Amino acid sequence: LDKTATTYKKAAENFWTDVAQNRTVCIGGNSVAEHFLSKGNSNRYIDQAEGPESCNSNNMLKMSEMMADRTGDAKYVDFYENTMYNHILSTQDPVTGGSSSWDSARARHTNWLRLRDKVTGEVFRVLSTHLDHISEAARQGQAKFILHEAAQYADDFPQILCGDFNSGIEGVAIRGIKAAGWHDMWEDVHGEVEYGFTAHGFQPENRKKPGRRIDFIFGRGHVGAVSAEVVTDRPKGILPSDHYFICAEVKIGGD
Repeated sequence: LDKTATTYKKAAENFWTDVAQNRTVCIGGNSVAEHFLSKGNSNRYIDQAEGPESCNSNNMLKMSEMMADRTGDAKYVDFYENTMYNHILSTQDPVTGGSSSWDSARARHTNWLRLRDKVTGEVFRVLSTHLDHISEAARQGQAKFILHEAAQYADDFPQILCGDFNSGIEGVAIRGIKAAGWHDMWEDVHGEVEYGFTAHGFQPENRKKPGRRIDFIFGRGHVGAVSAEVVTDRPKGILPSDHYFICAEVKIGGD
């Protein structure tokens, strides 16, 4: 690069770093009423109706994409991912809090974390969700949205998806998840057999029918199950949840 191009490149890096690290809230938004705020005024991101502004978040997405293309630095991709899913997409129905789609009986969500093993240095993701309990169409739509989001990672990147799917092993949503390359940790250990009910409503003794397992731990990429079990413990005689827990010991990494 010549001197002028180097100067512009440095200015762009400084601008992006200042906005992303010092003037951005957790959802990825970073401007109010056409202004970048200082840390001392950051409460205005929450207090003021004029922000955070999705128009500027969109500009930051464009800049992050260009910076990622030119530098190959993953921090720009991380910023893009967080802002896209937590700010841009959330503005599609900004008036209705907890809005829902696919005729879902109630608003649902998926939480995720990207973690690094301190010992091995392996990076992996954990996603937790709760699909709709009434609508099959909603379960399918919600599952497809999760799969679409997770597909931005390479096929061998370790990801773990767990939660209450309100669908049995033969359900369309579960079959769709498996078809997308995810494997059931329980089945990895015990084979394709029906365990029985995992949702008991705090009254497992009243369940007369065998029932079905609707709680799952799925893996994708370089992650495999070492062991898996259904936890039915009752500490001090009390059930801690209206579901039995699915527990899996996993190994992460390609070796």
